[in-house]
Amino acid sequence: MGAIKYPGEPPNQSIVLNLLDMTANHQRKTIVVVLLIGAWFIFKGADILAHWVDRWFWF
Repeated sequence: MGAIKYPGEPPNQSIVLNLLDMTANHQRKTIVVVLLIGAWFIFKGADILAHWVDRWFWF
């Protein structure tokens, strides 16, 4: 495809779009990592909570 320049078009539009693409990709990865860490903390927290409940409320 030939790059047709329109008046007022930013010269490095494709570079900007690529950067936006990479940023969106990075955000997706970050969200996945945060979710994984959050899930790990929830499981770990449930573990610790169960341990303390066992210790204090064992009849």
